[in-house]
Amino acid sequence: MTNNTLFVGVALVILGLYGYFNGVAESKKKAEEATLKAKEAAPPGETVPAVEPEAVSKTALIPAGVGAALLLCVAAVVFNNNLLKHAMHAAAAIGVIGFVGGFMPVFRGGFDWSKTGVKVGVMMSLACGILVGLAVKSFIDARKAREAGQPAG
Repeated sequence: MTNNTLFVGVALVILGLYGYFNGVAESKKKAEEATLKAKEAAPPGETVPAVEPEAVSKTALIPAGVGAALLLCVAAVVFNNNLLKHAMHAAAAIGVIGFVGGFMPVFRGGFDWSKTGVKVGVMMSLACGILVGLAVKSFIDARKAREAGQPAG
């Protein structure tokens, strides 16, 4: 379970950074297009100021924050293996929050699949949903092993 959490945590950090920096690039591209249209519409010889790109919301980094929280759970296990049970339960709870929270940009974006935020939100929900499913399976397997008197693992 720790390896799954590590993988999903790293993937979400990368996904969050991708969403943020892709949003910056999209904003610059839209500003350049708006400037070009304004220059074409302006009378000859008139100078047109460049359109400033919109600021990208810091909320684009939320997947990276969720990933960082998952990586903290993994770090807790690496430094103290006695925390395995607690850290993996915390990772599962973070996964549930990430699964539900990943749908927010989908609803706010009006299901517009051309928006980076919508794509990132769906990918975050998918990754967190898979993590939660694997966590539940791991918890069930650990309980069965414990009841059978076998060591977990």
